[in-house]
Amino acid sequence: MLREFGERRGFEDVVLGRGEAIPSGHPGPVYLAVPAAELDAAIELCPEEKRDDLVFLSDGQLEPLFQRHGLYGPCQASLWLALMRRGGKPVDGRVTDLSGTTDGLSRVHGKWSGAFAMRMGTGGILCREANQRDARRTTLEKLVFVTAYNLVGAAHGGLSMGEVAGKHGEEVGAMCRELASFVRYTLSVSLFSGLDDRLADYARTMEFLPTRLDAGAFPFTSGYFYRYTKMAGTRTNPAGIKVEIPDTTPLHTEYLLEARDRGLVGKELLDAA
Repeated sequence: MLREFGERRGFEDVVLGRGEAIPSGHPGPVYLAVPAAELDAAIELCPEEKRDDLVFLSDGQLEPLFQRHGLYGPCQASLWLALMRRGGKPVDGRVTDLSGTTDGLSRVHGKWSGAFAMRMGTGGILCREANQRDARRTTLEKLVFVTAYNLVGAAHGGLSMGEVAGKHGEEVGAMCRELASFVRYTLSVSLFSGLDDRLADYARTMEFLPTRLDAGAFPFTSGYFYRYTKMAGTRTNPAGIKVEIPDTTPLHTEYLLEARDRGLVGKELLDAA
């Protein structure tokens, strides 16, 4: 998709395969169109002088990965779209708010945000440049969406996104609010108002997109939240006083453990979180 959009503007992109080093002398942005699980390897293959040109396109909570690699304020896009098949036309995740205004949800921030937004616009995808605060809010909202909708959909037998919104709207809405509350009080980031309606509207736009619990994506989605769940319980502080730490996402934990019991999530993934 990215390559096709670039060709329409006359760009001569260099496409690299897995395991190929990123050339240090090639000018311009480096689009990392790989699953989140492969980002560590891709960064390691990037020369230090080119890391400022990396553009991250993967879903999930990538902030711990950025910290591990010393990447502060990297260019990152939150893409609200879907490709139903390789070579097919992408479906833009545009939603309509209460005022009747239709807008795309995709956002990008960082060094190459203008170039990326222009490239996406060439293919009819509305991707807006945003400041760092709002871009982070959008990225974390997408984290809430992919975590909650995939977990609820998988727990109900592998429903599509549209079926989750239509048949289990109350359940997934409650989980989205719970995860958004976690984001607010743990990361000090308040998501945009109208979360439930916006995510349900987006799910209906992506109605045929299947839900699934992907092992590679798990550490960046449900695994991220479950890592905090494992901190719950009785702890003793330095003064010797026992303190009860609650599970901050109990509904998410309930669904996740049920998914484990039904063989949808491997125990090893939960143990490694």
